Amino acid sequence: MKINKTRLGLVMGEKSLNFIALAKISNVSRTTLSYINNGKSCKPEIAIKIAKALDVEVKDLIED
Repeated sequence: MKINKTRLGLVMGEKSLNFIALAKISNVSRTTLSYINNGKSCKPEIAIKIAKALDVEVKDLIED
């Protein structure tokens, strides 16, 4: 599953979160978040954790 980094960045900005804060509230490592931000795919479970932490639907974050 590939997360759209532009959408991720916009939602993070709206919530005033950086990757360190997102890592803490999502329980996803900063390394994994960095991989995702650099265009790597992730497991659905990781996308769900990120979406839940950002209070958005997974479909709002994934690439079309």
